[in-house]
Amino acid sequence: MRADLQKAWDEAPAFKDIRYPGEGPGLAAVEGVINNSEEVKCILKCMHTEKKGMRQVTLKCTAVVTTETIYLLREGTFTKGLSQGVETVPLRTITGISRKRQLGLGTVVEISRASNVDQLIMCNEAHAEKWVAVAKEVSASMSATPGVVVSQTLDPLDQIKKLKELLDAGILSQEEFDEKKKSLMDKI
Repeated sequence: MRADLQKAWDEAPAFKDIRYPGEGPGLAAVEGVINNSEEVKCILKCMHTEKKGMRQVTLKCTAVVTTETIYLLREGTFTKGLSQGVETVPLRTITGISRKRQLGLGTVVEISRASNVDQLIMCNEAHAEKWVAVAKEVSASMSATPGVVVSQTLDPLDQIKKLKELLDAGILSQEEFDEKKKSLMDKI
């Protein structure tokens, strides 16, 4: 077992939620997908939400930050085959990482990139803060690398599309959506 992976795994608080029992993707699954040339920096055990057609899907998730990539290992019990597996997010493609408290979802971590926004929910608040800080630090170091540019802003039209997805998922109210949409429309 790699020492960096074992250390990050041991530091990550266990996922505990009675609605979604179990750990989610375990240490062996993580070890099986992490590129050996990348150092594991931090692991977050949480839930991952994504929109599939007209419905929102929630899956247990282990989110791993390495020196080059964020790996999202998802496992679903009621959505077999829908979105299970690994999503690899190169740090150079990330446009933003944030953490906030949201009623009903607990601590929410958002990973933004031009194509979509991943939401990690029901995270341990203190550990989510650490995970976000590590991810931002590693991502910032990627943008300092010659020849690598990380965009820090999304196109306003893409942002409006993301806001609409959040509205449809019930995460934003109509009033919040209208307010944010107006400010983005002013930028066009």
